[in-house]
Amino acid sequence: MASSLSSVLDHFEELEKIPSENVEPLVTPTDMVAVWRADEVKSKLGQSEAMANAPETIGNLFKVPPVVG
Repeated sequence: MASSLSSVLDHFEELEKIPSENVEPLVTPTDMVAVWRADEVKSKLGQSEAMANAPETIGNLFKVPPVVG
């Protein structure tokens, strides 16, 4: 692992030699246009339809495995 880390650090040293003082930072290498749309409800599920495919339920809730043991 030490040799791999050394190789990575050597690569960064090479990158430091590249003149980049007048280079503007980029978020992406290409121009991007944000496309926004309004949220629209296409259809609504009733409670019974929403719960129909749940493997297990407790009353009107989905039963899921505990996250913290």
